[in-house]
Amino acid sequence: ADGATKTGWRSLMTRPILVFFAFFTLLAAAGSGLTNFSIVALAQVYNVDVKVASSALTAFLILSAAGVLMGGYLADKTQRHDLVLVLTYCTSAACLILIASQILPFWIVVGVFSVSGMMRGMVNPSRDVMVRAASPPGQIGATFGFVTTGFTVGAAAAPMLYGWLMDTGSADLVFWVAAGFMISAIILVVVFRERSL
Repeated sequence: ADGATKTGWRSLMTRPILVFFAFFTLLAAAGSGLTNFSIVALAQVYNVDVKVASSALTAFLILSAAGVLMGGYLADKTQRHDLVLVLTYCTSAACLILIASQILPFWIVVGVFSVSGMMRGMVNPSRDVMVRAASPPGQIGATFGFVTTGFTVGAAAAPMLYGWLMDTGSADLVFWVAAGFMISAIILVVVFRERSL
């Protein structure tokens, strides 16, 4: 605690913590598109009623919550939290690409979107363990406070992009862009894993 008092916020301005801040920002950018725009995007892309399209988001959110519970058990059983993060987000992004490609009937899309949500939830405990491990001594709370501010940044900025895509009639790009944000987050982890995470 004494060390944390002496170093203050400057101890958070390190590569690992800044990488996590960017990582959280990218994840929020992906998530804001899925939770706020997926219903209208699915309705347009797959030509289904909005009420029907909302079932996909409901399944996504329910499986996401279930994924957090499974991810907590997994986080206790593994030391390779970075690998959990990469595998789950790769799977989630692949599901979004499948949805964006419009090659599946809608009833399968609901299942694929659910799997994407489950993978998105499953990574959370391992992600938080990684943040804790990167935190300076005595500053776990400050670290979480700083890196999770990335959620606010991503959630505030990304909807403007998604809204523009919807206005231009490019509803399918909502899923492509969300997948792109996820893949960018994965690349960030892979590139900085040995040096930072």
